[in-house]
Amino acid sequence: MEKVLKTLSKEEKKVNFNKEFKNFSLLYKINLKLSLKDVGSILSGITFASLMSLFFILEFSSVITSGSSAEYGKYKILVYTLGSAALIFHILLNSLYLFKKQVKDGIASIELRAGFKTWKSYLIRVLIIYSTSLVYIGVTLFVTIILNFASLKDTVLFFNLHYSQVFFFGFLAFFTTLIMTVAMVLLKTSMATMFAMVYMIAIVLAPITASIKFMIKPNNDSNYKTNIRVLSGSQFYNQFKYDEKLFNDTDANGNSITNKLINDYVNQVLSPIATETENKNNVYDESYKLEGFSLRHNVKENGLYNGKAIKNSKASHILTKNLGLGQVYYNYNVFEQKTQFGDIKRSYLLEGTPIWNILEPINDYVYKNRNEFNSKYKGEIPTMFIEPTTYRWNIKNEGSNIDLNDFVKQLSKDLPEYSNILNFILNFYNKYNSVIAPSNLANNYWSGGSDGRRAAYNDIIDSALIPATRDKNSYYFGKLNYYSWKEVYTIENEDQYMPNSFNLDQVDGDNTSSNKRKDLGIDKNNPEAFNHNNEMAKVYNDFPELTIINQLLVSLWRMSMDFDVYRKGALDSSLYEYYNTTVASNSLKTDIFRHFAAMSTGLFSDPLYNDLLNVSNEAFYQGQFYTIKNIFDFENFSYTNKDSNKAMESPYKTISVKSKKAFLIPLAYFVYIVLISPLGYLGYVVFNKKAKL
Repeated sequence: MEKVLKTLSKEEKKVNFNKEFKNFSLLYKINLKLSLKDVGSILSGITFASLMSLFFILEFSSVITSGSSAEYGKYKILVYTLGSAALIFHILLNSLYLFKKQVKDGIASIELRAGFKTWKSYLIRVLIIYSTSLVYIGVTLFVTIILNFASLKDTVLFFNLHYSQVFFFGFLAFFTTLIMTVAMVLLKTSMATMFAMVYMIAIVLAPITASIKFMIKPNNDSNYKTNIRVLSGSQFYNQFKYDEKLFNDTDANGNSITNKLINDYVNQVLSPIATETENKNNVYDESYKLEGFSLRHNVKENGLYNGKAIKNSKASHILTKNLGLGQVYYNYNVFEQKTQFGDIKRSYLLEGTPIWNILEPINDYVYKNRNEFNSKYKGEIPTMFIEPTTYRWNIKNEGSNIDLNDFVKQLSKDLPEYSNILNFILNFYNKYNSVIAPSNLANNYWSGGSDGRRAAYNDIIDSALIPATRDKNSYYFGKLNYYSWKEVYTIENEDQYMPNSFNLDQVDGDNTSSNKRKDLGIDKNNPEAFNHNNEMAKVYNDFPELTIINQLLVSLWRMSMDFDVYRKGALDSSLYEYYNTTVASNSLKTDIFRHFAAMSTGLFSDPLYNDLLNVSNEAFYQGQFYTIKNIFDFENFSYTNKDSNKAMESPYKTISVKSKKAFLIPLAYFVYIVLISPLGYLGYVVFNKKAKL
């Protein structure tokens, strides 16, 4: 009998629960429909959804598909300020309708007289305010998914930007709903509305006003550049350290194989014309050396922007083509007749270096099998090799945002023994390409003298940057023979964007007039090398993807073998700049006024990648989330602190990178949700008390 009673009791409870839930759902649906039909709610919701959809499309075209993060900061602050304001205003109107108008119209009283408990009536209104907001936020999510399907290769950036922004608006809707609910039940309509407007202004403007002190005293947010170098070098070494030859740069005397071979090659190539002059300077100064396998000194002395007469321009040209632009398969033994060549064994600058065992077979394979590859970027110049320009307050990146996926896929299939390293390069490029290109603008510049001409250098990937132009159809850009093995261009008149070409095959003639030069006849001195170079230039022109792979392979290898940081001066001072930036970035932890803007993007990406994108934000100072704690432990591994001839050795062989995060976005969301949740109960207590009056 007792079992029967227990069974009946359970069934009765189940029936009552189902009945209660059905009534709750019915009342929820009725109020939801009423809320969705409210004119104020509809107009404000449509305004939010339309505004955010428009900005998401603009972000898609200006940031994601362009492959540039230069506009990232601008759109982040616009989406945050306008989106937050529109969403909060929508929630305000919805709250006024549900908690003020319905109470005034007696709807809430009818619910209570019908037997609904106050907590149900209160909970329904809170859920409806939040649900209505989610409907319009869902529209932006739908737009994001459509855009993502249109560019699947950029999914990582979508998650950092669009998906994170959608999640933030969902969080802001929850946060604001609880704030507004308490305001509506505690205050009169006019006071509640006034409070809501103050709250909206505070949320929108707080991160900007809190950043003013950082704008007055600009911070050098360049830590991300150092972090890319250190982390990528460490990852490259640890993934391929099984190949001992790849990381062995030591000769029998303990000196650098790489630096010696490079300097010997330049001397070998230019010795036949060492007595010639160019711009009244000797063509080659034997004391000219590459410093620590770094292109920095070469660009500083003889950069692509230097329009004045320079020394060692031919040596600079050879180094720039090979180490700065990824054109590594040119044979510069062209100044002496083949019969006089003697026992020259090395045809290429990097031949014999540890990295050549990978570079040579890849370039040789593409050279011999060029017809098997699709030249869909024929004649294009990769964005990563061109200096961005600022024109009418807009940063422009000339060149092409080249997709490496298909090219690497085919190379990996044809050369499976190099598939791992090719895919490492591909992942690095896909992750950092959108950041490397615009970051060039902030990299080192050196004055070319009183004329104010400059040399541009990208010290993330240790590459040279050719001058940019505003008009791709202009004389300058149209005449630029970027893939020529004999020519590289300098700027003679930056204002007019007119080129001043350098020619490897010319020196001063008997007539010192600048328009009459002596032809060295390199096509006759070594016709085999001459013809090979011409054919290889066509290969690089047809497949610029190959130059990107070459440059990144050389750069990643150097990152793994030598420690260096982003710097404009000495290494020591740059390391302390890194430390000072870390200190400034740590202030975000306790500065709650900047939290929401920092949380509005980057939830679904790692902190370093988030740093790379947010550095372009001038209106809101976020700082750098990712920090290498033991950065000073690597100082002695830099070429600047060693003898110039000493061998390179990977610092990551003995030291592991230790990092920390200054601000964790997922943790911030969790803390704010925990802190704000009790307001829901406080709102119910006040609502219940007033309902009984």
